[in-house]
Amino acid sequence: MKKILVIAVVVAVLASLVVPASAFAKGSGPQDEGKKYAIVIGISDYPGDLNVLQGGLDLFYADDDAQTVRDTLVGIYGFDPKNVTVLLNSDATRGAIISSINTLKGKVREGSEFFFFFSGHSFRASEIGMPGPADQVGIMVWNGNSPEPVMLWDYELDRAFSGFDGANIVFVFDSCSSASFSELAGDTRILVAATGPTGIAGEFGTAYSDIFPLPPEYEFMADINQGLFTYFFFVQRIQYGYADADSDGIVSIEEAFNFSQPILIGMTQMAGSMGMPLDETPVLMDCIQGDFVP
Repeated sequence: MKKILVIAVVVAVLASLVVPASAFAKGSGPQDEGKKYAIVIGISDYPGDLNVLQGGLDLFYADDDAQTVRDTLVGIYGFDPKNVTVLLNSDATRGAIISSINTLKGKVREGSEFFFFFSGHSFRASEIGMPGPADQVGIMVWNGNSPEPVMLWDYELDRAFSGFDGANIVFVFDSCSSASFSELAGDTRILVAATGPTGIAGEFGTAYSDIFPLPPEYEFMADINQGLFTYFFFVQRIQYGYADADSDGIVSIEEAFNFSQPILIGMTQMAGSMGMPLDETPVLMDCIQGDFVP
């Protein structure tokens, strides 16, 4: 599952934030053409007509998360736009995702870099009444008119990514139970998960603040319109102007994680004290030596 309402927790934590004055360093545009590749997936449109505030599955900002990540990869990390595949909502079917991986598999070579991002619902098999090991987890993909959920399981993703030998791969999941994708971790890979193995991820934006108005001093919160992890990992430093566009410094995956993790842990702790079901404790599984910059 993904994306619950956070509201008071977010407000209280952001009110006390001290933001480091460093940021993702801006790149000089596409570079190392043919070396950097990415698949970026965001699914907000799920079965049924109800959104998460109405007890349904539809999310508000997962597709916006994907667009944000695409822009970060291209504008900050120098990915060639032609090498970034973006799959949103109805485009993000099982077949399309696997086909996109296989297509890029034919292009990736020794020393290539591959970035895989997903924002949307992910579930463990037991959570949706499907057979499988207790720790088996998958992303819920767009299912068309199917009355049953359509999943792309962790072992299927791992199988699809076989044959990427010699490439550095970064997996980022802004979804619930995302540390359960640990099967994807391994040599020359990094797994960045928004939550622990059974955690609950959250999103925030105008869809929520319209229902729960914020005090005037926190109105800036209303236009976040992102998954919380995506916002703090990819957006916050850039949006608030702490990036030095003229600097040749760069921020690694590890540095970005170290910045976002304590903020989200603080939100989770406060949520627990208030009886709110947020459980967003990011996890990093890093099998690449040194700090890695995509």
